[in-house]
Amino acid sequence: MELVKVELSKLIKKRNTKVFLIIYTAIFFGLALVYASAENIFNISIYSGTQFVGASLSTMMTFMLPLLAIYFAGQSQAIDFTRGTMKNMYLLPISRTKIFLSKILAVWVIIGAVLVNQLIFSILISMFVDGFDLTGLGRTIGQYLGAMVVLGLISLIGNFLALLLKNTGLSIIIAYAAYVGLSLVSIYVPMIKSISMTTVITNYHMLFNFSSVNVLLSTVAYYIIVFTVGLLLFEKKEESLCQFD
Repeated sequence: MELVKVELSKLIKKRNTKVFLIIYTAIFFGLALVYASAENIFNISIYSGTQFVGASLSTMMTFMLPLLAIYFAGQSQAIDFTRGTMKNMYLLPISRTKIFLSKILAVWVIIGAVLVNQLIFSILISMFVDGFDLTGLGRTIGQYLGAMVVLGLISLIGNFLALLLKNTGLSIIIAYAAYVGLSLVSIYVPMIKSISMTTVITNYHMLFNFSSVNVLLSTVAYYIIVFTVGLLLFEKKEESLCQFD
């Protein structure tokens, strides 16, 4: 746990991390302002009950949240490799798996904090605009849990790409290009659509509503595969750093 705190501190102290979080917050509250203005000023009913809570999540999941997940994952690896401090970490009496896990968990903590804050504020905004109506809140919370799981998977992919490409920006570009490519392949090859990575990501809301067993099983399989490959690549980086010892 102490190692996770250290990795979390490294990420939070980066200026780019703060910039991304500020942009994210501005976009979210911009959506909330449009929603509140439409309802209270122009008398246009957009959402009812807790629909805004789920809609705001859906909007952020189209681009901003995956972008944050990939960026944070890439930075968690890049910080120590670019500073040259990774070699010192390998000398600590800690297993390489724990170092790898601490970086992943630090990213998940930030993503989880972002989602929890969005959930709380979107509920409060929804109650302020439409009154105390929490209809469907349990289902909506399930969507947020599903988003957390999928974003965790996306961060693992970002972690793998950052280790492979040694560049966070390039990792983001490749990740989105691969996503578009897989989407097109799924269209032309329907047989793989149900287990495609794109299907898992776009159907995050099904995970904890148990609407699709295929999505749930595919998510577990992708977690195992991407984590294992990422760990092997991380250990390979260790060998290259220590080959002249």
